[in-house]
Amino acid sequence: MRKIRLSSFIIYLYFFSIVFLLLKTPLWFFFFRNNFFYRSGNIFLILFIFLLLLFIHHKKIKINSFFLVFFLFFIFISMCSFLINGYYWVVFLLGVISLGKQFVYPLFFSGFTYDRSDIEKFSRFIIFTTVGIALLGIIEYLGLRFFEYKIPFLFTSRDFAPKKDYFAFPRISTILDHSNKMANFELIGFNFLISFFYFFKEKKYFFYLLIVLFVIFFSFSRQAVVGVFITIVLFSLLTRSKKVFYFLIFSVAIPLMVNLSLFLEKFLDFFVRFEKDFMGEGFYFRAHAFFTSFKVLRDHLLFGVGPGRFGSPITKIFPSVVEKKYALYVGPFRYLNTMDMFMPVVYSEIGILGFLTFFSFYMYILLKGYDNYIFFLKKDKLISALNLGIFLEMVSLLFIMLVSYSVNTIIISLFFFGAVGIIFRYSHDEKRKFKV
Repeated sequence: MRKIRLSSFIIYLYFFSIVFLLLKTPLWFFFFRNNFFYRSGNIFLILFIFLLLLFIHHKKIKINSFFLVFFLFFIFISMCSFLINGYYWVVFLLGVISLGKQFVYPLFFSGFTYDRSDIEKFSRFIIFTTVGIALLGIIEYLGLRFFEYKIPFLFTSRDFAPKKDYFAFPRISTILDHSNKMANFELIGFNFLISFFYFFKEKKYFFYLLIVLFVIFFSFSRQAVVGVFITIVLFSLLTRSKKVFYFLIFSVAIPLMVNLSLFLEKFLDFFVRFEKDFMGEGFYFRAHAFFTSFKVLRDHLLFGVGPGRFGSPITKIFPSVVEKKYALYVGPFRYLNTMDMFMPVVYSEIGILGFLTFFSFYMYILLKGYDNYIFFLKKDKLISALNLGIFLEMVSLLFIMLVSYSVNTIIISLFFFGAVGIIFRYSHDEKRKFKV
């Protein structure tokens, strides 16, 4: 019987986890209508922590010292916040798990030695999942646009009612449970695909990029659309590739022209409502939640109010006295989480020290990705392309995390930060070979 290498097992574990999380919503919708199954994605995080400890015990893993330092510092700050604020330990543990998953995934996946075949399988998997979801998105769009009926396999969230919603059009979401989550998932793939297209100049990547851009724009996810523009500008500055730049502008122009009035209406509406709230003339729940988070930070500057106590999904399970104290109002976001913005949750719950920990972690990923991209630019196209994708996505995430919580969901954080661990470890090992 053929023995499976440990690195191959880890790669396949990553594949299986992503596929299960993608299928979780339709499986829940059709077969397992209970809260335990719907929240079963957390099982994978617990599994990765268990395997991490197991492999450390058996000395089967080589810990990345940078990721370990960020993780331990996060745990230290969270413990300090818990001891200072003094609340239920169950809420604390759930809050730490909710916030800390982004540190766990790269720490775990960067601990193994991968070979070239593993990385090639990994690259194909990213393409397959991104394009597969995009094709489902096109099917969904055609069904909504021309038939206006409900396909249960695809439409599993309240965004997909046959009637027109406040966008004057139901939003594409495919088999994920929200359009923003789907759009952010596709944005990760888009940043890898644009890198592959630049380096390998193959026509198939041209086709892949077109359909991925289509579903991102027709998700009507403003955060992801802004992320696309950030990628285009940054990519153009980095590569100075006029052909790719013109292609991207052309690709973006198509969906914009189809529904230009809708895009302008929703973007302008957001800024008008936000300005009114800032001037004290309105009550826009997103702006209100954002300003409320600054009041929390002002009163609990260093360590925050504690993990799981303000703006976290944990407050849906254990109502927070802190939210009542500050009269946090979140409007329709209650069914998702109590505050649809990730970084305000971070600095509210673990203070400015926690915020700096996360920011330093993101800057490390950004700078390391750029350094690897430059190092392998003329040495290995595949490694350079993967690291360029990491760099582009991390820049986009720095903006998106201010206005969305979907980037901290199980599937988005595993898809990206797990990829960070795999790519950085392989890049590190290959870089050592070149230097020797």
